[in-house]
Amino acid sequence: LDAFARRVTEAGMMAVRWDAPNHGARLIDESANSHWLQGNLANATDMYAQMTSTLREIQVVLDFLPAKLAVDFAKVAVVGFSQGG
Repeated sequence: LDAFARRVTEAGMMAVRWDAPNHGARLIDESANSHWLQGNLANATDMYAQMTSTLREIQVVLDFLPAKLAVDFAKVAVVGFSQGG
Protein backbone atom coordinates (compact mmCIF):
# COMPACT_ATOMS: atom_id res chain seq x y z
CA LEU A 1 0.00 0.00 0.00
CA ASP A 2 2.86 2.38 0.75
CA ALA A 3 4.32 1.61 -2.69
CA PHE A 4 0.96 2.47 -4.30
CA ALA A 5 0.84 5.77 -2.40
CA ARG A 6 4.38 6.58 -3.57
CA ARG A 7 3.45 5.89 -7.22
CA VAL A 8 0.40 8.13 -6.94
CA THR A 9 2.50 10.92 -5.42
CA GLU A 10 5.19 10.53 -8.10
CA ALA A 11 2.45 10.95 -10.72
CA GLY A 12 1.67 14.38 -9.27
CA MET A 13 -1.32 13.37 -7.18
CA MET A 14 -1.83 13.45 -3.45
CA ALA A 15 -2.20 10.22 -1.53
CA VAL A 16 -3.84 9.99 1.88
CA ARG A 17 -3.63 6.66 3.60
CA TRP A 18 -4.65 5.37 6.99
CA ASP A 19 -5.59 2.19 8.76
CA ALA A 20 -9.25 1.54 9.47
CA PRO A 21 -10.31 1.69 13.11
CA ASN A 22 -9.01 -1.31 15.08
CA HIS A 23 -6.78 -2.41 12.17
CA GLY A 24 -3.05 -2.16 11.46
CA ALA A 25 -1.30 0.40 13.64
CA ARG A 26 -4.66 1.30 15.18
CA LEU A 27 -5.34 -2.19 16.51
CA ILE A 28 -6.78 -2.05 20.02
CA ASP A 29 -8.63 -5.34 20.42
CA GLU A 30 -7.96 -8.11 17.89
CA SER A 31 -10.94 -10.11 19.17
CA ALA A 32 -13.26 -7.32 17.96
CA ASN A 33 -12.26 -8.26 14.39
CA SER A 34 -13.30 -11.88 14.89
CA HIS A 35 -16.51 -13.41 13.56
CA TRP A 36 -19.27 -14.38 15.97
CA LEU A 37 -18.57 -18.06 15.22
CA GLN A 38 -15.08 -17.41 16.59
CA GLY A 39 -16.57 -16.25 19.89
CA ASN A 40 -17.14 -12.56 19.22
CA LEU A 41 -20.77 -12.22 20.25
CA ALA A 42 -20.58 -8.47 19.57
CA ASN A 43 -19.46 -8.98 15.94
CA ALA A 44 -22.32 -7.02 14.37
CA THR A 45 -21.82 -4.08 16.73
CA ASP A 46 -18.04 -4.13 16.28
CA MET A 47 -18.26 -4.21 12.48
CA TYR A 48 -20.93 -1.48 12.40
CA ALA A 49 -18.77 0.76 14.60
CA GLN A 50 -15.72 0.17 12.40
CA MET A 51 -17.62 0.89 9.17
CA THR A 52 -19.32 4.05 10.45
CA SER A 53 -16.03 5.34 11.91
CA THR A 54 -14.29 4.76 8.59
CA LEU A 55 -17.07 6.59 6.74
CA ARG A 56 -16.77 9.59 9.07
CA GLU A 57 -13.01 9.68 8.55
CA ILE A 58 -13.41 9.63 4.76
CA GLN A 59 -15.94 12.45 5.02
CA VAL A 60 -13.49 14.56 7.05
CA VAL A 61 -10.72 13.99 4.49
CA LEU A 62 -13.00 14.89 1.58
CA ASP A 63 -14.19 18.02 3.40
CA PHE A 64 -10.69 19.05 4.51
CA LEU A 65 -8.69 18.62 1.32
CA PRO A 66 -10.61 20.99 -0.96
CA ALA A 67 -11.08 23.60 1.77
CA LYS A 68 -7.54 23.68 3.16
CA LEU A 69 -5.22 22.50 0.41
CA ALA A 70 -6.77 24.01 -2.73
CA VAL A 71 -7.58 20.56 -4.09
CA ASP A 72 -10.00 20.50 -7.01
CA PHE A 73 -12.86 18.37 -5.68
CA ALA A 74 -13.75 17.33 -9.23
CA LYS A 75 -10.39 15.55 -9.39
CA VAL A 76 -10.62 13.62 -6.11
CA ALA A 77 -10.71 9.85 -6.29
CA VAL A 78 -11.20 7.47 -3.38
CA VAL A 79 -9.58 4.04 -3.53
CA GLY A 80 -9.80 1.46 -0.79
CA PHE A 81 -7.83 -1.70 -0.21
CA SER A 82 -8.84 -4.49 2.12
CA GLN A 83 -5.92 -6.46 3.43
CA GLY A 84 -7.97 -8.82 5.51
CA GLY A 85 -10.81 -11.32 5.38
